[in-house]
Amino acid sequence: YALMEKDYTTRIHPIFDSIQYGYGLLFKKGQNTLEIGTFGYAPGFVSTSYFYQKTNISLVVLSNYANDPDDFKKIFYVHTELMRLMRELN
Repeated sequence: YALMEKDYTTRIHPIFDSIQYGYGLLFKKGQNTLEIGTFGYAPGFVSTSYFYQKTNISLVVLSNYANDPDDFKKIFYVHTELMRLMRELN
């Protein structure tokens, strides 16, 4: 788990721009909330699953609607807004 908490690489993510990865964990520089999870996408099906350690709450969002298949930020807009609200709780 200690290795999972340490970010070891940076890449450009289609939604979060520049992000850091640990072994399975996602980090955003300057963000205090640890979010453990992932996004999923197949044409017509969108999913998000994240766990927030501080509040011991999981966020799972499943939808069968992708409003703009060429723009992942628009596809995951509701998902990322819910994640933003979860960060405010943490």
